[in-house]
Amino acid sequence: MSAISVERYHPALREEWDRFVAASINGTFLHNRDYMEYHADRFEDHSLVASSGGRIVALLPANRSGDVITSHGGLTFGGLLIGESMKSSEFAELFESIAGELRTSGISVLDYRPAPYIYHRYPADYDVYALFRAGAVLTRTTLLSVVRPGAPLPLQERRRRQIRKAERAGLQVDESDDIPAYWEMLSKRLAEGHGTKPVHTLEEILRLRARFTDNIRLFACTRDSEMLGGVLVYESERVARTQYIAGSDEGRTVGAVDAVLNYLIASRYQSKEFIDLGSSEEGETMNSGLVEQKEGFGARGVAMQRMELRLNKVPA
Repeated sequence: MSAISVERYHPALREEWDRFVAASINGTFLHNRDYMEYHADRFEDHSLVASSGGRIVALLPANRSGDVITSHGGLTFGGLLIGESMKSSEFAELFESIAGELRTSGISVLDYRPAPYIYHRYPADYDVYALFRAGAVLTRTTLLSVVRPGAPLPLQERRRRQIRKAERAGLQVDESDDIPAYWEMLSKRLAEGHGTKPVHTLEEILRLRARFTDNIRLFACTRDSEMLGGVLVYESERVARTQYIAGSDEGRTVGAVDAVLNYLIASRYQSKEFIDLGSSEEGETMNSGLVEQKEGFGARGVAMQRMELRLNKVPA
């Protein structure tokens, strides 16, 4: 690899950025500019583009707040996106170039959230190793509940009962376009149960779904055309991630959410490598009932890490 140059992302690089994301071994549609920029008013973009010999070799989706850069504060995870030709010695040089550019820009702290390995098209943990060698500290670990639909673990009997209950109640599960109805149900459930709101507004999720119709999908459980439960899925190449899960009061009594999850695992996404049912944390506390439900479908834990590097500790 020839000398690496690093520059701030600018709109003229948009097409090249998206092409590299599509070809990378650890990027997803979340890292496309159309997704990253839906909340551009809330995050000061400080994404970086690394090139060598006139071609892009890595991208860092990132935002800046003061002297702290986060990869990425508006996404589930960020991290350095690399191509399949990247080797360990080349990554070491890349990392030093990125760190040097950040220091030059007045950045003192890198807040880094790498993509969990299940999202990698090919192993890509060079970044975690480089951060460790540079003295980064682990600041948070979130536990994701993940299913392997191609090699499923047995269903918990309680989940079987809920699925049978939904079948007896005549519930139907299918893909739906009725995002507004689902958002109303989801918003009510979050407000009543947790005093919170969905991360995305209805307008934002409708705009994102229009841009990524193959990646953002709603699956709903209905009876007599009434929506009783649903799961909004973020679909990438290897993983289907349940971004939102919600059921109505009636739906909870007849197993509506269980019916949808069973459909996704046993039918719709059986060919996916993984189904990520998300975390079950509320602040610093684990929701034991929620994680128990997910593990009842055969989910087991995958760590999603967050690391912090003080750039004045990076070896020169």
